[in-house]
Amino acid sequence: MGGCPLRREHRNRWIMAGVLVLVGLIASSTLLLHDEGVAVMNPKQTPSTEFSRPRLVGWSKGQRQWSLEARTMNDTDDVVTLEKIENGVINRNERSFLTFEAGKAVWQKEVDGRDSADLILFEGVTVFEGGQLIMETSRLEWQEAEQVLVAPDTVYFIYDGSQARASRLVLNSVTEDVILEGDIDLSLRDGTLILVQGRLTYNMKTGSFRVEGLQQFDIQT
Repeated sequence: MGGCPLRREHRNRWIMAGVLVLVGLIASSTLLLHDEGVAVMNPKQTPSTEFSRPRLVGWSKGQRQWSLEARTMNDTDDVVTLEKIENGVINRNERSFLTFEAGKAVWQKEVDGRDSADLILFEGVTVFEGGQLIMETSRLEWQEAEQVLVAPDTVYFIYDGSQARASRLVLNSVTEDVILEGDIDLSLRDGTLILVQGRLTYNMKTGSFRVEGLQQFDIQT
């Protein structure tokens, strides 16, 4: 009834061999995933996924707000970090409005429990209109709800032959108003230099501008 001891020993050897093969396959699969950079599944760390040369699109209310290409992307929970941003586009009414490049970007996929298209660009951020450089700064934020670009730090704005340096900038993609704030150095194309402490509002569509605050003019003749 107990069976042949030799047969039991032989069967146990086959079971042990099968277990070792299974363990080997699992180890090989884990190593392959790690080496390929597809996924990292370390229970002591937050699961993340890495991609090479991805293209992302930020949506809001069924419309594309922005798109970009990156050299690398890391997706961890609700935060996506990207490096070497190229071919970035800010859309307005489903059409390209501005293009941009940057060293890094962070996309917060969810804010306060809702899907978000908020995007932050870092490191050598440049913005173009029709292929012409119009803005340079170290940090630029796309705020989905207001559809505005915000440069919270020193920013250079170039448009229609005039150049300005300001402490802060807000560009409204709907009205095309550009608001420069803080200490502003404005150099007009006719050589006039205006130093402003306050606010300067410029409209990209009409070319008109309005200055509020303390002003100092240096007119070259």
